[in-house]
Amino acid sequence: MAIFITEAILQINPDADVRVANNNIDQIEWLNGTPEISKADIQAKIIEMENSPKPEWLEPEGESEWAILEKNLKLVRIICWTHLQQVLQQVIV
Repeated sequence: MAIFITEAILQINPDADVRVANNNIDQIEWLNGTPEISKADIQAKIIEMENSPKPEWLEPEGESEWAILEKNLKLVRIICWTHLQQVLQQVIV
């Protein structure tokens, strides 16, 4: 399963506001005062998520369905924005 960097960042800090160009760990823009997360921590979270038998970030235990939906919608928004940026970069170049 391919894990997007934004997914890992949101697992570490659900309130993070970031922009990641080309799903590249070296192209993370931290927005609105979001504290930076180290590359090592992000990479460790990606490995953890890839090796998780049932990704807890999809269905965290004890959370309401609305809370899960809200987190997943934020993740979808960030992933869509990242893909849109990639497409626009290809069109501009």
